[in-house]
Amino acid sequence: MGVSMPVAWQQLPELKGGAQWNVQTAREYLSFQPTDPWAEYWSTAQTLAGAMKRLR
Repeated sequence: MGVSMPVAWQQLPELKGGAQWNVQTAREYLSFQPTDPWAEYWSTAQTLAGAMKRLR
């Protein structure tokens, strides 16, 4: 089972795939990150309205 992992746009070329992390490796990966990748998660308001309009 894969883990949802926030990554920066700059990290995308380094990724092996969507299932690169699992429960065992996610904690180790995050411990080496200089900043908390979820720091602004709860304060960033986003909606799906624009995407839904484009898909109709």
